This record gives sequence, C-alpha cells and structure tokens, in this order.
Amino acid sequence: MEYQLKLKELRKAAGFATQKAFADFLGIKERKYASWERGEVGIPLEDAFMLCAALKCTPNDLCGFPSTGTSEDDLTSDEREIVDNYRESSPQWQQNIAMTAKAAASESRKG
Repeated sequence: MEYQLKLKELRKAAGFATQKAFADFLGIKERKYASWERGEVGIPLEDAFMLCAALKCTPNDLCGFPSTGTSEDDLTSDEREIVDNYRESSPQWQQNIAMTAKAAASESRKG
C-alpha cells in the first residue's frame, strides 16, 4: 500500500492558503517547503517534527497513514471520565488505576 504526504490538505486545514504563507510562518524558503509538498524531496525528521507541531497533527496524519487506534475525540463519556480521573490522580494512584484496569480487562477476556 502506498501513502502520500498530506501536507497540502493539512496546510489548508490549518488556515494557510498558500505555500508561501506557510513557509513564511515556518521561517523557511518557499521553494524548500514546496518541494516537500510536491513529494520531490524527503523531509528530514527534525523538519517533520516542526511541521507536525505547526500543523497540530501527528506524523501518521502527515504521512497519510491510517489511524492506529481510538482518538480522544472518539471516547464515550464513561471512557472520557476514566481518562480525566486518571490524569488528575497522583502518580501512585495512576499506577493503581492502570493495574486495576489491566486486571479487569484480563478477567473480562476469560469469559
């Protein structure tokens, strides 16, 4: 399966109408950015990180890879509550919550 960079779509979704506007925002030459968007030149890892930060996306989003799991936007209200409570807990309680969740999931798979 072949994947294509989603730079153009992500750039436009982020509100940058032109390659020049986004390149200026990044502080790089338009020609350099345009070559990435056209897929003519590979993007060095540090630059890919910069792009993801600027576009508020993941490397998977940037590369057009399919989602590998549930995003936080897809959580049910119960799942959201569990995540929020976990994040608000101390590190010791986070460890207890994680162990409890793993044990419960293991038991539930047993039938």
